[in-house]
Amino acid sequence: MRNYDTVNPEVYERRFLDIPRERYLDHHWLPRFIRAIENYCDARKVLDLGCGTGRYTQIIEKFAKEVTGVDISERFLQYARETYGLPHLICGDAHHLSLDDTFDVVTTFGLFEYIDRDRVMREIDRVLIPGGYLIVATVNKYGFGRMLRRLRRSILQKKPQVMEPSKGEMLTHFKRHHFEIIEVQMTDGLIWLPDFLDRMMGEQIYMLIEKIFHFIGTNPLSNTMLFIAKKQNATN
Repeated sequence: MRNYDTVNPEVYERRFLDIPRERYLDHHWLPRFIRAIENYCDARKVLDLGCGTGRYTQIIEKFAKEVTGVDISERFLQYARETYGLPHLICGDAHHLSLDDTFDVVTTFGLFEYIDRDRVMREIDRVLIPGGYLIVATVNKYGFGRMLRRLRRSILQKKPQVMEPSKGEMLTHFKRHHFEIIEVQMTDGLIWLPDFLDRMMGEQIYMLIEKIFHFIGTNPLSNTMLFIAKKQNATN
């Protein structure tokens, strides 16, 4: 797993402004994340796993009764405290949470590609109430750019930096841990472009692809996947 204490959180956040492909993804997904947060976190007790710089935690705080953020990087958590004034932040590992509390909702944005998913799902199941909701945003193993990146690393004989899940793998994890799928979104139009093309016309190309797949309803090559699931009751 990458050591995020060596990463400058301000530089990490600036990628949403400085890099066209990241700016496009943020523009596309942020309203969808906010809609999910508003629909499922309103007036509820929420755990945000892998909260990082607090970018999404501070949005959750506006709707939730209470939100607790957990991240493995103390440096990122300090940024979240100073930038957003978030009071309930814990430095910890999602694989073995120190929390004994129970939560109505668990959210995680950009964590599942970095962790042992079965171990973390067991922890989520432990702290989430029966009938509670799980919101997961993660990259797509079969996103167009992701496949090209893996091919390039394979040719160069480099080890993968992350373990990207596919839609099918995610659905298997949810089923194995007794979560009912409510919604799956795969809707962005990101493809791989050389950096100079990304800067020149990337966002226009991504939006055009997004519009084409809008009529189909889903894009199997979407860079990002958003899942909303419900924990089944213990009697189920």
